[in-house]
Amino acid sequence: MEDRSLASLSLSVSGLMQARQGGLPWWVWLLIVIVIIVLIWWWLLRRPAERPEEEHRPTAAPAPEPAPAAPPATVAADDDLTRLEGIGPKVASVLKAAGIRTFAQLAATPVERLQDILREAGLQFLNPESWPEQARVAASGDEAQLAELQARLRGGRYT
Repeated sequence: MEDRSLASLSLSVSGLMQARQGGLPWWVWLLIVIVIIVLIWWWLLRRPAERPEEEHRPTAAPAPEPAPAAPPATVAADDDLTRLEGIGPKVASVLKAAGIRTFAQLAATPVERLQDILREAGLQFLNPESWPEQARVAASGDEAQLAELQARLRGGRYT
């Protein structure tokens, strides 16, 4: 019984202290201050750094772009790389970003280079082993041979 009265006494004393100090316990105020400090710190980190030395430097006129030395050769139209088994739209865009835009370029690219390109794009789970052969057949225009080759593949892999 005595323990119960001590517990209720301590609760009533802490309640009185809170009421006298504005109603919030000290740890709530500490939490508020910490949150404010973190927000200010975050805001300061997100601001671009001020560089006064750049402000006083005279700005130079941008250099004119040099004229092309020779007109570019006729650019071959990009082939639809998604026609090949195992190459979807995402892989086709990755290959095009790496400069492989046609079946002939893909046929000439070693499998190791294709694996490096895929690894850099986070697509290392794909197997490009059959892609150069498919691209060689597609570049030749033999649709029947391409269909026959693709029938032996599953997801671009030899079965």
